[in-house]
Amino acid sequence: MRDLVNRKNKVELLPETLDLNVEPVELHTGRAGSLIDHAQTFVGSLPSLAIEPVDLSTEARRETEQTERAFKSLFFKQLVATGFWSNAGRGCLLTGRTVFTALPMQSVWTTVEGFPVRQKGQRAQAYINEVNQWKRDSGKEPIIIQSIPADRVLLKLDSNDKVLAALETKAVSADLVANALGSERIAALLAEKRLQWYDQLEVLQYIDDMFVCYYLVSDQPLRPEMSRSYHQPQGYKRLASWQHGLGKCPVVFVPGVKTDEQEYEFRFKPFLADAEEDLQIYDFLMSRLATMVKAYYFPSFIWTLSSNANEQQGGDRPEENINIGGTTTKYSDEDIEPLRMPDNLPDATLLQQQLDELIQRNTLEDVLFGKVQGDTAAFAIRLRINVAKQALVPTVKHLAIGLTEVFDLVTRAVEHLGEEVIIDGEEVTPAMAIAARGRISVSVDPRLPGEEGIDLQKAAMATNLRLPEPWIWETILGIDDPATLALLRDVQELEELPEVKERLLKEALELLQVRIEDEETMAILDVLDQFGDQLDPEVVAALQALATGQTGGAEAGGPPPPPPEGLGRGPFPE
Repeated sequence: MRDLVNRKNKVELLPETLDLNVEPVELHTGRAGSLIDHAQTFVGSLPSLAIEPVDLSTEARRETEQTERAFKSLFFKQLVATGFWSNAGRGCLLTGRTVFTALPMQSVWTTVEGFPVRQKGQRAQAYINEVNQWKRDSGKEPIIIQSIPADRVLLKLDSNDKVLAALETKAVSADLVANALGSERIAALLAEKRLQWYDQLEVLQYIDDMFVCYYLVSDQPLRPEMSRSYHQPQGYKRLASWQHGLGKCPVVFVPGVKTDEQEYEFRFKPFLADAEEDLQIYDFLMSRLATMVKAYYFPSFIWTLSSNANEQQGGDRPEENINIGGTTTKYSDEDIEPLRMPDNLPDATLLQQQLDELIQRNTLEDVLFGKVQGDTAAFAIRLRINVAKQALVPTVKHLAIGLTEVFDLVTRAVEHLGEEVIIDGEEVTPAMAIAARGRISVSVDPRLPGEEGIDLQKAAMATNLRLPEPWIWETILGIDDPATLALLRDVQELEELPEVKERLLKEALELLQVRIEDEETMAILDVLDQFGDQLDPEVVAALQALATGQTGGAEAGGPPPPPPEGLGRGPFPE
């Protein structure tokens, strides 16, 4: 299946002989790959995370929303770093199953990585603030989430498809094996120049409910031209191991669509399982048609010689070939005719049409591509959309369940680290992680073409039924932080009350007046600093009085004196 999707499947061609005058065309249409890509956009829709608060108080709900924001930040950080979510969706479509891993990485919180060290005499709160600032600025996230193709890892499962142990081979650079995994043998080979730092070595990773272990399979570097040998003549060399401290195996197995087969290889059904043979024959048919087009695209000619074949008696007759796209010579008494096809042989285009219908029936390609014909009835379009969703929804639901288990491992990782974890400015403490454990739910609500606006209709219906607003916001509309937003809305409604608005305006005007006076004072002081030595003492005293808000009348305890009489100041006649 993977070769078909990646256009590496071998198409059956005509046998290569000397009598074949045209090279057959091997055409890979890429139809399987495009189907997987479009189905991946449906399966890989972004999930929504919800954590049930301990109680219905605003404080508990806001603390729960803070945990949700931290977990969502971790999800998006790991999505960018490893692409685990999209890879998991693609793996489920290709093989019918996928695997997640979630592990704490204490190694990124060491002094080598820049973790602050408490200085002698430093206050505890000051040191905590320094550590948190380092986590926000340059510290790495001490939790990693990955997706592993299920056909590249060996799992030991229980009866409920829970992972007990996992084995995976990795290609690791030689310098990483020598330094991070502590292999003295590889370090010696690097020092002797028998290995280069970029050489890839095969390393076996073992994970169970307690340990993470690494073993060196061979000290010979991997080469693309080398054939892999699966018979190990000697034991593996143990490199490094540690306890992950999660209390359960940090590997999550996500089954897709199951069959009734008992063998592990056939127990899970890929998305293109029913259409696999049709897609292979489709590539074969298109290759044959392309070969015929190539053979007859250019005109071919026959040149009849005036002599006949009998004139060559007693001598060697020159060898003549059929030249497709050129000129073929023949004698006057020879005939060149194509082989007659059977009269009842169906047209190749009929087979192509039948294959199109089979592929359409097994994959609902037109719905995935949004290519439903314009004259199709609306109910028929809705029916096909629902059928397409039913084919993919089981995979989406299992992925959501798997991601819920991954977030449970994240809570265990935060508890094991024993201190606050900050991810893109969002904090989560061990107490918050412990409170969230067992209360996490993940849902994925993907959309196909033609399903826009459904959320608004559901929200309006739920509002008419007088369902709780926070549930409508978070569950139907997917709005984060409903408690915080509701609190902000209540504050805005209070601010619109007349008495509250009057008080707020009064406080704002007072603050504005204070700011204006401060700016005027700063301007006067700047003038005194720059030009004070050039002004008269009376002017300097007057400016200082304005800056400090003191005048002669104020110092005497009475009102300021009136301005002197003069032009424009009175006295005026009665």
